[in-house]
Amino acid sequence: MLVAIIVAIVVFTIYLITKEYNEDVRTNVTNYGGMQHKYDLIISKLQEGCKRQRITRDSAEFVHGNMTWRLDYISKSLEIRADGWLPPGKTIKKKWVFPHDMSQEEILKELESWAVYEFMKMV
Repeated sequence: MLVAIIVAIVVFTIYLITKEYNEDVRTNVTNYGGMQHKYDLIISKLQEGCKRQRITRDSAEFVHGNMTWRLDYISKSLEIRADGWLPPGKTIKKKWVFPHDMSQEEILKELESWAVYEFMKMV
């Protein structure tokens, strides 16, 4: 009996968390047309020269040769991750977290300044 009560509490907690997350995504992403439209400037920039892409209601992924860019909407934030490697064999793992309502131009400036910095370290 005690096990059934514990399982019920766990299931109910998971339900509440999932419900809250889905409402948050609906309010802050889906109502703006999903990831494709809410973050259209960033996505269009990352789509340039992209070999493969996948866009869902709360995430997007772009593969450019040796680099993978991933955008995720998590708890009122846009999380961007860059994973891959640059010649001569340098592994890249970088993560940014931006408020979901931060201007896309500011986010792109931050990403571009990081890319320039990484390029300058290679030269």
